[in-house]
Amino acid sequence: MLPADITTPCIHEASVVKAVSPNYPRSLPPGLAAFAVVVNVTIAEDGSVKGATIYDSSGYPDADAAAIEAAKASTYNPKVVDCKPAESVYQLREVFSNSPINLPPVAPRSFYTPPPASLPGPPPALGFDAFVD
Repeated sequence: MLPADITTPCIHEASVVKAVSPNYPRSLPPGLAAFAVVVNVTIAEDGSVKGATIYDSSGYPDADAAAIEAAKASTYNPKVVDCKPAESVYQLREVFSNSPINLPPVAPRSFYTPPPASLPGPPPALGFDAFVD
């Protein structure tokens, strides 16, 4: 049993509230197989989009631009760390296809939280001297 003064921090990954599907660019070659673009979306503490960049390009600039536009138009819940909203980067996978397809779901990832401006006190000790010659 844990002492009464120890609490479990609340942590929640960022999530999509409402995903906007990208528009299929007319400039793409006909008969193109389905493909995906992965976008890194920077989500602010209030859930707004601070920015979006291509993480894994399709090789088609118009599709990449459409994926960024859709990612920015989507709405998100922010990441929560220690019961406080935190800025994070969320990976969103946008799928492009000429016809209805069933791709296996891919779990989106929220993977980056900027460090606080200043950390209180010295860094924690590792408990061993792993790098001593």
